[in-house]
Amino acid sequence: MARLALVFFIWLLVCIVACMRIFKKAGHSQLMAIIPIVNICVLAQIAGKPVWMGLIACFAPLIPFAGGFISLVIWVLIMHGLSLRFGKSGAFTAGLVLLPGVFHCILAFGDAQWSKPEQEVGKELEPV
Repeated sequence: MARLALVFFIWLLVCIVACMRIFKKAGHSQLMAIIPIVNICVLAQIAGKPVWMGLIACFAPLIPFAGGFISLVIWVLIMHGLSLRFGKSGAFTAGLVLLPGVFHCILAFGDAQWSKPEQEVGKELEPV
């Protein structure tokens, strides 16, 4: 039992470090990856989705009956946006949903680079 707990703890650390690297590649603070709920909201932003989608993904399971389904759908949309932002395909989205730890490590430690969509490029140069 203790060995299983140790393996789980090591795997959890690897996943946290992978999320930190993904956040860094996208230009966000790495520390946001270790704050619960905030990390999902920032991940939604990285994926090009609004922050409220991250909040729904976190709190929808509290809704009786349909909450888990709603959360799953939102999570798939966030993962699809994440894979597209890193230049990956829909098959990679399936990997992010079914084996998240492995595919987050591929994004984090591989050569994939995060890119802004065309409508956001140069947006920071516009006067407010």
